Amino acid sequence: MLKSLYLFIVALFISISALAAQPLYLITSSGPGSLTDTSARYIAPLLEKELNRPVVVNNVTGALGLVGLNHYVNLPDNGDYIFVGGTQVPYLDVVHGTKFMEQLTPIHGLVYTQQLILVPQNSPLKTIADFKGKELMGGSSHPSTQSSMELLDKKFGSSTTVVNYKQAAQLAVDTASGILSYTIGGKGNGATAGFLANGQLRVIATLDSLRIEDFSWNAFFVHSSLDPKLKQTLTSSLSKVMHSKGASTYHQPLFLADSEAVSRLMVKEYRIIKEQHGKTSIRKQ
Repeated sequence: MLKSLYLFIVALFISISALAAQPLYLITSSGPGSLTDTSARYIAPLLEKELNRPVVVNNVTGALGLVGLNHYVNLPDNGDYIFVGGTQVPYLDVVHGTKFMEQLTPIHGLVYTQQLILVPQNSPLKTIADFKGKELMGGSSHPSTQSSMELLDKKFGSSTTVVNYKQAAQLAVDTASGILSYTIGGKGNGATAGFLANGQLRVIATLDSLRIEDFSWNAFFVHSSLDPKLKQTLTSSLSKVMHSKGASTYHQPLFLADSEAVSRLMVKEYRIIKEQHGKTSIRKQ
């Protein structure tokens, strides 16, 4: 009897240990070096310490987030996977008729950064007022950029042909060299920081200064079908980590929003994107 009990306890301990060692994967549809990627990688070791299990960041890129999101929703809803992203969720629902807003539930915000309107140093666009009535070429590597460009066109009567890039680094190069009229990038963005520092790019405005919706947020999502107890465990752990001293030292502003706040923001952006979609020309790079 005692031997059986001992074996049961040992087996239980082994099972618990194996579960604790099972990695938690943070899946992002953004490329390495992007704001989403670097933010997820900053939080990962803090979350790993909190959960006492490995946390691994995986980049699954392509088609402005569509590849990564399709990959995520087809993963098991067992609590071992969290999606890290933002505006691409409502954006793709509008553009491609996907149902990601139904399939995913946000559990906590991540970061929210100021968006800069960037032009080449020798650009004839000296101020944002020079956008008025112009035909422009804008570079985008994220749905949030494209949506903001559509709102800029609405405000200034400009007409932007949006060139979609797979790599933010090439987008920055083409903007700095004058191939593109402008792009929109987050403050502290690694792809554009060097060009700003050496004077090849300059800031002519920020989206918030123009009172234009800023789509530059990121959050953590889980499968909507995830067991409520697992969902609550992950939510509580993320909330604790995001409000910790370790997270507060991050160089980007933290987006300390709960599930309901992120959901409201998504619904709002879905409506804005739906209203504006189709009002700019799109090209692929």
